[in-house]
Amino acid sequence: MTEYRLIGADGVYFLRDQDDRIAGTLLREAGGWWRGVAPGGRVRRLFVPPDTDGDHRLIAAERLIGP
Repeated sequence: MTEYRLIGADGVYFLRDQDDRIAGTLLREAGGWWRGVAPGGRVRRLFVPPDTDGDHRLIAAERLIGP
C-alpha cells in the first residue's frame, strides 16, 4: 500500500506520494465538510464532525484514500 504525506496550510492540503508527486488534494469547507480528489482522480465530499477527537486534516485524508 502506498503511503502519503499531508502538506499544506489554511484549509488547502496536498497528498504527496513516496516520489514527492502530488497524488491528491483536500480542501476544507465550512461546518466540518471537506472536498477532495483521491489518488486515481476520484472526487469525494467528506464530513468530519467538529467534535471529533484528533487532527481533522488527518481524519479527512484517511477517509479520502479509504474504500
